[in-house]
Amino acid sequence: MRPEPGRTEPRLWVKRFCIWSERGVLVREIDLRKGLNIIWSPDSRDGNAPIGHGAGKTTFCRLLRYCLGEETFGSRDHRSRIHAAFPKGQVGIEMMLDGQQWAVLRSISGRARDIVIQGATLEQAQEADAPTTMEPLVSAIQDQILNGVAALMPPNVAASEVWQ
Repeated sequence: MRPEPGRTEPRLWVKRFCIWSERGVLVREIDLRKGLNIIWSPDSRDGNAPIGHGAGKTTFCRLLRYCLGEETFGSRDHRSRIHAAFPKGQVGIEMMLDGQQWAVLRSISGRARDIVIQGATLEQAQEADAPTTMEPLVSAIQDQILNGVAALMPPNVAASEVWQ
């Protein structure tokens, strides 16, 4: 595989991933790089404990996919446990889409308060007053990255559902 001539970065990549316990209270920030990022957990110090289990790798991936437009980030039980731990929680990403930065901020507390802003940072998204929808980002991804892919999908997949 060879990159497109003149391309200096991937067409879509996530730069930053953050979780807040409530607005303005950052719990975790993960900076990601262009290209392959490996998520791992160290071996347990206890030789009898399972290796790499329960560290949050799958939850990270599910929350990342949620920020990219999936409807939910886990089973009902998993979501209810996260809601209980973070009743005002938020998750967000800063991402690049064809050279344009987007900020995505989503509620993990069970209240729908999604904010998607092109050309913004997560801090700016947190200051935004009016919630938006995920539609502008999903449409931009489908139009810019997946243009023409709808024709390759089974007939029961609508053009607006290609990204999903």
